[in-house]
Amino acid sequence: MADSYVTQTGDGTEGPFSFSALDYLSVDHLVIKVDGTEKTLTTHYTISGTDVTFTSGNFPAADAVIKIQRDTPRTKATRVVDFADGAVLTEADLDNAHLQNLYIAQESFETSGAVLIYDDSLAAYTADSKEIKVLADPTTDASAVNRKYVTDVASFGVPGVPQQFNTTITDASTQFTLTDWDGVSQNMIVVALDGVVQIPGTDFSVAADGTDTVLTLVGITPPNPTILNVQNFGVAKSSSTLSANSVTTATIVDTAVTTAKLGDDSVTTGKLADDAVTQAKIADDAVDFARLKDTDFIPGTLANAQPLMIATDGDLSYRNLVVADVTDFNSTLNARAISGFGAATGNVIMGDGSTNYKITNLDAPTSAMDAARKAYVDGKIVAACAVIHGPSKTCSTSYANLNLPAFQTEYDPDGVISVSTTDDRVTLTTGVWRMDGHLCLEPADSTDCTFYYKVIEHGGGAATWVPETIVTVEEIGGLGGPVGRQESVHFSAVIDATSAVEVKVQVKSSSGAAITRVEADGSCITFQRIV
Repeated sequence: MADSYVTQTGDGTEGPFSFSALDYLSVDHLVIKVDGTEKTLTTHYTISGTDVTFTSGNFPAADAVIKIQRDTPRTKATRVVDFADGAVLTEADLDNAHLQNLYIAQESFETSGAVLIYDDSLAAYTADSKEIKVLADPTTDASAVNRKYVTDVASFGVPGVPQQFNTTITDASTQFTLTDWDGVSQNMIVVALDGVVQIPGTDFSVAADGTDTVLTLVGITPPNPTILNVQNFGVAKSSSTLSANSVTTATIVDTAVTTAKLGDDSVTTGKLADDAVTQAKIADDAVDFARLKDTDFIPGTLANAQPLMIATDGDLSYRNLVVADVTDFNSTLNARAISGFGAATGNVIMGDGSTNYKITNLDAPTSAMDAARKAYVDGKIVAACAVIHGPSKTCSTSYANLNLPAFQTEYDPDGVISVSTTDDRVTLTTGVWRMDGHLCLEPADSTDCTFYYKVIEHGGGAATWVPETIVTVEEIGGLGGPVGRQESVHFSAVIDATSAVEVKVQVKSSSGAAITRVEADGSCITFQRIV
């Protein structure tokens, strides 16, 4: 059963249709679709608890598929819980923050199947006998095409209706601007004057002018008035546009059929007169390997297949290969790098399923389609975390590093985090880290004091992850004299380390006699690598 959506079947009524099996954080996170069309809350339907009821005029038809789907927001700005320093940390907030991440993961897992699947047996992607809709127009020869594109090409010979330009010439003009006709070839347009088609390159020429095209009539002064019609087909029209038997011998100009006008394979054997091809008609080097016959090349039958040999003197012969004919074939082939071969035209299989082999010495990937090596993948998925219990400091009036003891709790299989108890700094390697701190404060004497703290980078770019924050710590009088009131501060930060960084927490007290202590008891700092 799906975790991120439920489906119901329409019955021609308003409902209600239940989705009690679907958990969600807010009604705003629900998407309702009927037969794939998304509906609008209050316009098409209303929600009460775990029931959806459709408004008048929007009842789902009988057997219509109603999909009630959760779409939990996943940006930083749309977090359902935003923790703040000094706020009360409740179970509900923790549950909601966790559930938001859980719901996003469920939705990502279940929508990952809504993609085209590669079928190894077909060596192609398959839509599994389903339609592909909302397909854009193709932009390359290898792009998939939509129905409209095919219909236009079949109807007009070009995608879309051909561009047209029509005007009546009344001033003997010979030059015309075809606005927005970009990249036009004179061989791909039809120009007619009063219905008479003109010859490209002879009767007219075209030249680009920015995104326009300038048409110039050559050797023609059109009488007034003359109707000019121009059509841009963009592709050469096929001979199917000519009526049957419309081109006769009488309509072919003398010398019009040249070698360039003959299509490949257009002159068949039936068109050649008997004995027309003599030795004198065969040009030197005209008979290449491709012109040799495929069957009965030699008379008789051979005991086994034999290769055709070209001797060093150029003579042809055929015989079985001997060892001397192939010099160091295996060693030459084995020594050749795989990059020296052509691109694969199918799947590369590294074994038979029971005995398999690895690709070793693989370089780190640099683009999305590169193969990834184990170290790269491990570096992306292995997390790390560490906890420092009992950081402490008796503050002065100048910023100084908070004293850091060694990690008390640590999970760091790859050695990506370390603490220096000498310099009171934590070193993080590349990655995205979450840092959380809880400090217990109290006055060091019987006077109110002000406590300052910040989290910054040591050296380098000197980044600031928690800006300077000020906390007032008051003393409280008691029966036995002044008693320091203990305060606590909380802070969190996300550290995006594109390279190794050193993190330090700096603290100080306000000027004057009042001094603040950071107590080890109850204080801790945690680091967690999240990416």
